[in-house]
Amino acid sequence: MDERPKATDKTERPDISQLPPPKPMDNFMFAANFQSMDDAPAAQSLLSGIFLDSGRPAVVGVEELQSEKTILGEGKLLRGVRLDVSVRDRNRYHNIECQLRALQDMADRMLLNSSRMLSLHTPAGAGYGELPYVSVISLMNFVVRKTDDDFHQPFSLMYERGERERATDRIGYHMLELPKFRRIVPDIRKQLHRWMYYFDRGYQNTDDPFMKEALKMDEGLNLFNERYQHNASDPIVRKAYYDYQMEMWDERNRIDTARLEGIEEGMQKGMEKGTLQAAHESLQFMRRMDIPIHVMQKYAVEHGISEAELRKIMQGAN
Repeated sequence: MDERPKATDKTERPDISQLPPPKPMDNFMFAANFQSMDDAPAAQSLLSGIFLDSGRPAVVGVEELQSEKTILGEGKLLRGVRLDVSVRDRNRYHNIECQLRALQDMADRMLLNSSRMLSLHTPAGAGYGELPYVSVISLMNFVVRKTDDDFHQPFSLMYERGERERATDRIGYHMLELPKFRRIVPDIRKQLHRWMYYFDRGYQNTDDPFMKEALKMDEGLNLFNERYQHNASDPIVRKAYYDYQMEMWDERNRIDTARLEGIEEGMQKGMEKGTLQAAHESLQFMRRMDIPIHVMQKYAVEHGISEAELRKIMQGAN
């Protein structure tokens, strides 16, 4: 029996009243807490904690701060809009994003973001000595690097032979994996630990002894908490958040429906033709639709496609 979901299958639209309050790491709420230069001390504290933890200099002063979309502007948020936060201190540019749901190829995603930042902030006609310093930071509620237990995974362009050294300090990346942080005993003396504790559970109970002391120690974190507590209870912000969630839900539902319809149509044509070429075309279509590899492997075996041929298809070869 074919158990594949049909294109007509749809998930019931969620009830707004049943949606939980947004967490501070929700990308919408995170961006809402960094709407203007009034929030600069919080950005400076968070970035300094990250850089100091990796042996880099702290942020001296934030000169520009903005999220990529104003949360409470006129009209609705555009579908698919990125809610990253952008920060500049002197000639250093930082991009911060939050990811609650696991994504594949996070390192490639961060590389793409850094490439865009370098292109955007490098003056026309500039020489290599005028390149800005760029960092891309991802706060993640999932684990990417499973071979190391440290919750903070900084990486950069490195020499591959001899002593491990950075080839350039113009670009750097920081993955912060919250599930790994939960496995350690937090050290309140460490600025990044105070922030990670807050993102994980401290925001839920600011009378928690660790959190209470952390907020006293860190003016920037305290400011972020005040902004979050206000925004999380503000009816205007909450409505904007729920409207955004509904837009995202509708968009995902449209994409999923179109994808299923396209897959079924492509599969049907392949079965009707019953040729090797049709099987190739179906596999190429599945690759473009990001169908899981195990599904494609099963289809290839059933239609007489060799492993070598499937690898060529996965690499984009005709």
